Amino acid sequence: MRIQEDERQAPTVDLVVGIVNWNTRNLLADCLQSVFRQTQGIQFKVCVVDNGSTDGSAEMVQKCFPQVSLIRNESNFGFAQANNQILGCQQGRYALLLNSDTRVIGNALKEMVDFMDTHPEAGAAGCQVLNEDGTLQKSCGRFPRLASIFFGGERCNQLFRSLFGARRFFAEYGLSAEDHRQIQQADFVKGCSIILRRKTLEKVGLLDPDIFMYFEEIDLCYRIKQEGNQVLYTPTAKIVHLGGGSCDCVPTTVFRNLDGQEFFFRKHYGQTQAILLRWTVAVGALLRLPLFLFGFLISTRPNRAAYRYKIFWNLYSLKWFFVGKCIGRPGMDIQPTGGAAKGSHQ
Repeated sequence: MRIQEDERQAPTVDLVVGIVNWNTRNLLADCLQSVFRQTQGIQFKVCVVDNGSTDGSAEMVQKCFPQVSLIRNESNFGFAQANNQILGCQQGRYALLLNSDTRVIGNALKEMVDFMDTHPEAGAAGCQVLNEDGTLQKSCGRFPRLASIFFGGERCNQLFRSLFGARRFFAEYGLSAEDHRQIQQADFVKGCSIILRRKTLEKVGLLDPDIFMYFEEIDLCYRIKQEGNQVLYTPTAKIVHLGGGSCDCVPTTVFRNLDGQEFFFRKHYGQTQAILLRWTVAVGALLRLPLFLFGFLISTRPNRAAYRYKIFWNLYSLKWFFVGKCIGRPGMDIQPTGGAAKGSHQ
């Protein structure tokens, strides 16, 4: 899917902010309030796509934020397809995809526009993403490979860095906290806050609508880099992302994440790599489960929640290996808990 031909005219604003919402009414209100309160010095417009919410989200936008362009879908179209409704006809020099469970810190949106203006080689860029308590949320990384998926995890990454440096074979999927302290090239930046150059979108196309949720921004960044543009990360602009630390580990969340990952592998690496991915996920889960169970048993109560999350994630990963793709009505069985649904990435 590409930007409509009849919309390829001179941009009318600096930035179009696109927000996809599904049943995150209060979070969406906070997000919009922060955008309008904090953003100064640029011409921007905001467009919200509501994916069939039943919590009054669309009505809230109409009443409290009449300046917002609102698109109401009858059902949950998914994160990629809903964002394409914005990107397909947006008339800004840049488009910013922003999750509904984010809050803008300072004049972050102008800082991101300024960053893109001073880095014409960038087709896309991401900012620093923080948890609600101010701690860092990793938001950029390298494209996933079988080795990085199998050896994933903070401690493995630290060990491999100390032994092998930054060699690509052992490189972690998400870049380290140290890497997030400086401007640098990345393979991808996460879709909770990604700014895209309009001219780049005209060349590479939009988000792949075959991906319901998860990995759609990684797929887009892959195509951007194939086109010869860079994907950059900057810590100078900052947002708070609530969902990154509060997503419930439910089967559908895990299944859709792994579905997106498998789709990415098949599309860009081939069928053989996609098959090997399934086995890599399964074998890795089998090896990690005893370690996480042991950690859960010997850990203190405050640390048990993290181990419980990892245990269930790996159990659901094994189920995904045997059952196959996620089934059921897309998105309707993922409940937002502080922004867990991707329509609220992510």
